[in-house]
Formats: sequence, C-alpha cells, structure tokens
Amino acid sequence: MLKGTVKAVLFFVTIYCLNLCIEKLYFIRRLNTFTKNKIMASRRFLKRNLNNMVYDIVEECYVIQSLDAAKTEKADTIIDEAADFQDLMLEKINSSKTKADFRPLRDEIEDAAIDFINKLNALS
Repeated sequence: MLKGTVKAVLFFVTIYCLNLCIEKLYFIRRLNTFTKNKIMASRRFLKRNLNNMVYDIVEECYVIQSLDAAKTEKADTIIDEAADFQDLMLEKINSSKTKADFRPLRDEIEDAAIDFINKLNALS
C-alpha cells in the first residue's frame, strides 16, 4: 500500500514540475515577444502594455485588500495613482505624432511599473 502511495505522490510531483516548466516556457515566449515588439513600438502596443500593467496593479491591490483590511486605504491610493498615471500616459500616447515619440513614453511606462512594484512590495 505504501509503495502505491509513493508512486502516486511521485506522479503528482512530476505533473506539477511539468506544469511549472510549461509555465516558464510560456513566460519566456511572452518575454521574447515583448522584447521583439519593444524595438518597433506602436500606439496599440503601448496602450496594451499600459493597460495590462494597470490591470495587474489593480488586481494585486484587490488581493492585498482581501487579505488584510488594514491596508485598504494604502491600496486605494495606489489604485488611484495607477489610474491617474494611465490617463496621463494615454493622453501622451494619443498626442504623439511619430514613432520617435514612443521611446520616451515606453521608458516612462517601464519606470512607473518598477515604481508601482516597489510600492506594492512595501505594502505587502
């Protein structure tokens, strides 16, 4: 009986490890797509990355709020900052005329993403 249990546990551990490998490959594929598209920026790509970043920040804030009610106000301020940043960046993206205007916007979005991640880490 014990041998069957060990085999079952090993089977599930193997399946779990395979799933982790598949997720890593998917992440690497998404990362390669991001770096490939990073060279040739477009208005649609910048908007999509900006929206995804803000949605991830808001989602993480909601998770923090659900786990610890004492951090609700701080999480709300981060959500408000992210929404204001999104509005500001969407205005800048829509007002840009050439592809040369996208490079500083892309850098600004990446810097803000790092800043928001640091704020979320401090909040957690």
